[in-house]
Amino acid sequence: MQKDGMNVTCVILPVTNKNSSKQSITFTNYTLEEGLYDRLLKQHNEIIMRNASEWE
Repeated sequence: MQKDGMNVTCVILPVTNKNSSKQSITFTNYTLEEGLYDRLLKQHNEIIMRNASEWE
């Protein structure tokens, strides 16, 4: 994903049974974007399909 220009930052979070929900994990100065997961999944699929021709 970084190769295709997407900014990716590795974050290792302590996850326990008490805070395993993705809604409970917060970052400073982050504003929730509605539909973020779907948008990123769509972008990822487009990148994969674009690079799939290299395997043929």
